Amino acid sequence: MATCKTKTIEEIDDLWEMLKAMEAFGISHSGLKTLDEMKAKVKEELDASVDKPCWTAGQTYQILSEAKKSDTEKRERLLELYIRTEEFLDQMETDFIETLQKSLGDSDFKTTLKKNISDLKPRGQYIVLVAGETSAGKSSVINLILGEDLLPYALLSTTSTICEMKYGEKPKIGVHLKQTDEIHAILKFAAGYGF
Repeated sequence: MATCKTKTIEEIDDLWEMLKAMEAFGISHSGLKTLDEMKAKVKEELDASVDKPCWTAGQTYQILSEAKKSDTEKRERLLELYIRTEEFLDQMETDFIETLQKSLGDSDFKTTLKKNISDLKPRGQYIVLVAGETSAGKSSVINLILGEDLLPYALLSTTSTICEMKYGEKPKIGVHLKQTDEIHAILKFAAGYGF
């Protein structure tokens, strides 16, 4: 069985391999003549990319706005189908409705239909849920999307609580406790960040 070993930049000792690595990172090798010059260029580019986010706040806003617009359009189309279905069922004879209800089982499909219609009606906010395993990088991804380090991150579990973020004119952090067991963890978190 073949194995694959990932090399660090320092471990690359072949000019052709280095050219391929630079190409993969999208780094120009123009004007570089030696392997050491190429390694230095790659390190410089990678170090620079770590310090600055690759998204701007404007780009993030635009992407989220487009996602919200797409979600709204899909909700409107689905809502229209639900409303047309409800209108169609209202025109059906009682015998047909009873037969349909028996074939669908115990749940009252008309009540479910009304609930779905209610759930799809336009709302003022667009909710994006980020979920994953502990230390999977959720906070890092959110920071990357927003283009700034708002949430703490580390190799070990850091945030350890559900966080809800909303757009506001002024940056601020508010804590809304649902269980008293969370108080210790949140106070520890806040103390670590100067709150």
